[in-house]
Amino acid sequence: MVKICRIGGILLALARSIQCASPDSMPAVTGTYGAGLVVTSLSDSSRQAVFATIPTSRLLGVSIFYPTSKAADAINQPYFPASLALAFDAEHLEASGLSIPNSTLERLSIPLAASNTSIASPAAGNSSWPTLLFNPAYFTTRHLYSTLLSHLASAGYVVIAFDSPYDSDLFLDPANSTNVMQGNSSADADEMSWINLDYDARVQDFVFVLDNLADLAALIPSCYHSGDDSSCLNTTHVGTLGHSIGGAAAAGAAGTGDPRIIGTANLNGANLGNVVSKGFNVPYLLFTAEGQNSSAGPLINGTGWNEVWDHIPADKWWLILDDAKHYSFSDLPLMLEVMGVTWSNETGDLEQITRSLSGIRGLQILVDFVGAFFGTCFRGGGQPLPRILAAPDKEEWPEVTFDVRTSVLDKQGQPASYTSRANSVNPGQAVLGRMLEHKKELVAAHRWLKDLGTNPPARTRKRPPLILKLTFTKSRTLFNVIPFPDRLTSKLYRHPPIHTYSDL
Repeated sequence: MVKICRIGGILLALARSIQCASPDSMPAVTGTYGAGLVVTSLSDSSRQAVFATIPTSRLLGVSIFYPTSKAADAINQPYFPASLALAFDAEHLEASGLSIPNSTLERLSIPLAASNTSIASPAAGNSSWPTLLFNPAYFTTRHLYSTLLSHLASAGYVVIAFDSPYDSDLFLDPANSTNVMQGNSSADADEMSWINLDYDARVQDFVFVLDNLADLAALIPSCYHSGDDSSCLNTTHVGTLGHSIGGAAAAGAAGTGDPRIIGTANLNGANLGNVVSKGFNVPYLLFTAEGQNSSAGPLINGTGWNEVWDHIPADKWWLILDDAKHYSFSDLPLMLEVMGVTWSNETGDLEQITRSLSGIRGLQILVDFVGAFFGTCFRGGGQPLPRILAAPDKEEWPEVTFDVRTSVLDKQGQPASYTSRANSVNPGQAVLGRMLEHKKELVAAHRWLKDLGTNPPARTRKRPPLILKLTFTKSRTLFNVIPFPDRLTSKLYRHPPIHTYSDL
């Protein structure tokens, strides 16, 4: 039976099970599990809060989304705490000229398991849940990602989101539920300096939360196993995730070399700090908005994307989300659709950063790809890549493009190939990936290339060739060759293969 959900006055027939629980509700989770929520705070007395008007310890607001039994009934809970809803309405929606019914944001709800619902038992064969740490965008509350993160929890992750006062636009004081702390906008006077300070603080936040995972696990109902002191969370293998500067900090945390971090995902955030030149050695997912790829886009300079890419000797995906704006990587587009927002003629910047890709479709895509990416990180070697990451599928995910710099060795040690808009594949690891295992084949390849240099095919006489892909089988080795510039560089070119050799 197809469920019907009314969003923004338009009826959508959803073949997938994402649906609205009520007219003012965000979509219910659709994964194997339900989702529960615990809200708390952490204080780091060893650090001072950046941008605080008076000296004070670094404070973090924390939301823990965790899997629950699917049988646990979800109930509608406030999407924003009441005082935060009022402040968000005044700070963003009214200021942007949006026409919304009175108190709509206060009525907005999210279906989650009832308070104190026990965490579900990990899947068979696992003793603990994979854990993700999430940090939001510049001057953005963590609450604006609750639907995305609850859906990731439903897919089988414990997701711990955190933000802080003064560098978040709105922050609810843990000691006083009516006190909404505003961000310190005076820091914008020197924005780049502000960003660097904020970035450094957020990287340290990731490490601080990592160090406090055991205490956070104790807050999740039924997380500690009876009879021993073990936690239901995997605290030794953790993924980091974030949006905008939060994504930069997630990558920066991986750049610290902390062995607990096994993968990191950056949702449309620049790469900052020394990670740009030093990189890191864990799998990386970079998801950018439309028009932001490795060779073009208004943000191609200054983001550090291409620079850091050369310093990541691990699997790395660069995906582009078509029709997406910067805040398509949050709940904001979906929230506005659910509320039935009417766009006025003067909506300021809000429309420019949200109005494009359907909010529900964006949610589906992010949960699918982010979930699959971290699944490969936690499974480790010996497993084939999931179909969603193995190659582009324009039938099921037409909005997602694989950039030519995506570079992955599949779990059997063979180079994975990717097709971009330009029909290119990435040679990044193809030649170097399995040199030792295939010494005999590579010696033969060298012999063939030497001969090719003396008597090249007509189409390659003006330029030396480059091996684009090697495919090893029991009986032969396949080479695809493309023209290359006069000097050897690591830059990728979009020429299709012009010669195939398969007789070694």
